Amino acid sequence: MSEDAKTQVVRILYTPQAVQNRVIERHLEGASNGEIAAEVGIDRETVPRILAQQELVELRAAHLSRLERMASKALDVYEETLSSKDAHLAAATATKILEGVGVMDGRGLQGAVDDSIQRELMRKTPPPPEFQQGPHGFVRQKSKRQAVKTELRVVADPSLDQQR
Repeated sequence: MSEDAKTQVVRILYTPQAVQNRVIERHLEGASNGEIAAEVGIDRETVPRILAQQELVELRAAHLSRLERMASKALDVYEETLSSKDAHLAAATATKILEGVGVMDGRGLQGAVDDSIQRELMRKTPPPPEFQQGPHGFVRQKSKRQAVKTELRVVADPSLDQQR
């Protein structure tokens, strides 16, 4: 690949700094590019260009690196809390961990039991007849209703002739 092909075209941003700051703020709050563009009043294509600025990319990388370094400390705190003599605190911590890794949802153990029962009921319930599989795949049965043929006729109103 030639040097010219490796060179990227960098567009200069003409967006005011206050607007750029608002875009970055809304992005960090979790808003989508479309939501940000509509709220701030800029084109949807401008949002990713603002978010791709070198300073912002470097800042995100620094934050991610810092979070990764803190992860082991956070895990130590969880581990220590799980071993706590306070059973309520240990149980709450264990629940949050299990929710975080997807073993439990916010409904607790009862939610997992309810989901299991629901899956079993769905497994045992046959599909409705219109969705049962036929020899050529899933085919909806033809309706037994017949099309009604309608005929329209134009009839002159005799009272209109008398008014003339």
